[in-house]
Amino acid sequence: MNPFSLSKWALLFENGDLFFKGALYTILYSAAGLLVACFSGMILALFNISSSRILSVFSKAVVRLAQNIPQVIMIFFLYNVFPMIGIVMSVFQIGVWGVGIYQGAFISETFRAGIEAMPKGQWEAAQSQGLSYVQTLRLVILPQMFKSVLPAFTNNIVNFIKNTSVMEMIAGGEIMYVADSWSSYNMAYGPAYAVTALIYFILCFPLSSLAKRMEKQKQTGGRLA
Repeated sequence: MNPFSLSKWALLFENGDLFFKGALYTILYSAAGLLVACFSGMILALFNISSSRILSVFSKAVVRLAQNIPQVIMIFFLYNVFPMIGIVMSVFQIGVWGVGIYQGAFISETFRAGIEAMPKGQWEAAQSQGLSYVQTLRLVILPQMFKSVLPAFTNNIVNFIKNTSVMEMIAGGEIMYVADSWSSYNMAYGPAYAVTALIYFILCFPLSSLAKRMEKQKQTGGRLA
C-alpha cells in the first residue's frame, strides 16, 4: 500500500482546516509559553549570579534537573499529579506552564551567559554614578545583554516551537496531536506527517536563518560579510 497515494493526499486537503487549527495551537502554545519561559529564565539567571548561595544553588539545581529529565515528565506531573493535590489546570494551561517553565531553565543559561559576558567595567562605571545593583542591572547590563544574546535566544525559540510537540501526549490540540490522531483514524500517515514536518519547517526555518544571520553580523562587527 502506497503511504503517499493521491487518495490520501486528497483526504488530507479535505480536512486541511484541522491542520490549520493545529498549527494555530502550536503558535499559541509557543507565544504564551515563551512569556513564561522568559520570565522564569530571567529569574533563574539572576538567582544563579546572586551573592546568595541558597538562590544560586536553587537555580543551578533547577537547570541541572531540566537538563537531565525529559520534558514529558513535567507535562505528566502537571497533568496527573497536580489534580491529586487539588490543583487542576486545563490542557492549554499545562502546556503553557509545563513547556514554559521547562524551557525557561535552558533560556536561563543563555541569559546567565550574556550577563556574565558583560565587561566588569560596565558594573563599575554604573556604580560610580551612584546606581544601585538593581538599577545597574535594569538600566545598563540587561539592555546590553539582550542585544548580545539575540542569536542564541532566537535558537531557543526554535527549540521551544519544536518542543511543543510534547503536548501530543495529553491531547493538547497542537499540530503533532492533530497529525497523529487524524492519521490514525484515516490511515493516511504519509501525508499527515509530511505536512506536519512542513509546518514546523515553515515556523522554524526563518527563525533559525535569522539566528545565523545575527550571529554572522555579531562576528563581523555588525556587518554581513
